[in-house]
Amino acid sequence: VLYLKIADDPVPAHRLQWQWQVIDALPATDLAKTSGDDRILSIYVAFSDNSMMSRIKAMVSPLTAGNVLNYVWGGAQLLDIAHPYFPNTGRLIVRRKADTPTGAWLDESVGLEADYQRAFGTPSPGVLYIAVSGDADALGLISKGQIRNIVLQ
Repeated sequence: VLYLKIADDPVPAHRLQWQWQVIDALPATDLAKTSGDDRILSIYVAFSDNSMMSRIKAMVSPLTAGNVLNYVWGGAQLLDIAHPYFPNTGRLIVRRKADTPTGAWLDESVGLEADYQRAFGTPSPGVLYIAVSGDADALGLISKGQIRNIVLQ
């Protein structure tokens, strides 16, 4: 996982936009479970209330600082579920299934505030980190994809 700290203190954000492209895809996996849950690309948005406990947790992993929305390209089906690895503080939202055609840049735009409110039942406290990743270890394959033009509004 590659993390980018947005600012020293969480910033209000209502929308996230980006473009992503898959060059070499992976077969579809079941992203609702923790074993064999490989995915092509992911964008994580980590929120924080900026409390001392949140800051200490962020030193271990930015994804533990607070609640996390995880937008994914991969898996066999569109999902909007509690994240299998951190079900109390994370939401996994599949935006593109593994069988989405590859090669072209695709635009994404998500309503962070609405997604956060739906997932956690409260207004978002602010974004502290954005992270990107891919995961192909369980399949033992190589996948190639790119993410660009990430815009937090």
